[in-house]
Amino acid sequence: MKTLPSSEDTAGVQRILGNRYALVDVIGQGGMATVHLAIDRTTEQPCAVKILSPALARHINARHRFQREAEILEQLDHPRIVRILELQSTPQMSFLVMELVQGQSLWNWIGHHGPMPAPLAIYATLQVCDAIAAAHAAGVIHRDLKPQNVLVTPQNQCRVVDFGLARTPESMSLTRTGATMGTVGFMAPEQRLDASRTDHRADIFSIGATLLALVNGKIPKDLNRALESAGDWVSAELLHVMMRATLLLPENRYDSVLELSKAITRTSPTLDTSLYPKLHIPINTNKMETLPNSRETIMLPDGDHLTEITMLTSSDQ
Repeated sequence: MKTLPSSEDTAGVQRILGNRYALVDVIGQGGMATVHLAIDRTTEQPCAVKILSPALARHINARHRFQREAEILEQLDHPRIVRILELQSTPQMSFLVMELVQGQSLWNWIGHHGPMPAPLAIYATLQVCDAIAAAHAAGVIHRDLKPQNVLVTPQNQCRVVDFGLARTPESMSLTRTGATMGTVGFMAPEQRLDASRTDHRADIFSIGATLLALVNGKIPKDLNRALESAGDWVSAELLHVMMRATLLLPENRYDSVLELSKAITRTSPTLDTSLYPKLHIPINTNKMETLPNSRETIMLPDGDHLTEITMLTSSDQ
């Protein structure tokens, strides 16, 4: 088991949390939280610890949203969704303990290899569909699906992570009417206008945009231009699926993730991924992986609510 010399680092973050979890390295960072590789000193097993930003931990609604993420993950016991182990929350600090996925994201794959071959992108996207179909069956809408939120295990199995913006019937009061939540390039048009009124079809849009980003190797900021570019890489059948999944009006998209999954499967009934690099890329524990795109999340107190604004700041690759 790794031991650390002190219980607090120079930035003031405790190095041993709950007298149990020894923080080893930062492996991910976003607008709301930082994810650390940690060692459980009780089991001597590695895990991932997601720590809510200290500035947000002072806001009760931010802590409530963080707690809702834990409750959602407890509810969604599925092999394609990251598992939660524990939640601890105080006015000073809130953190989630989750299984450690020993691999980087689909977006890291793009950073290493460039645009993803269609068979490999289909293989990954079908696993994401599997996860989100289970979430929808449980009444959970993710609202922030993108390649950065899909990690890959050494067995080439995808895990959907980051349910921090997820919507459930119980959590609707945490999102103010008119709030914008999600990531530019992946959130549905209706989600930009009012995240509180989105339904499962917003996730269908995001899955289509994720598949589009994988085959193009770029964030689809301009949807029409991205679809036009994808026509050079994919079959007409797969292009049609991505076009329908990302249509402007929700009622014109696929009715369910299951229907989308079946449509994707029909475009490539026999998937052979053996000719391509593995999806899995080991995590880098020596330094935090720097992604070409990062999310900036702002949560503003507004009465009894927090208005949450999440935007993607990046430059095209």
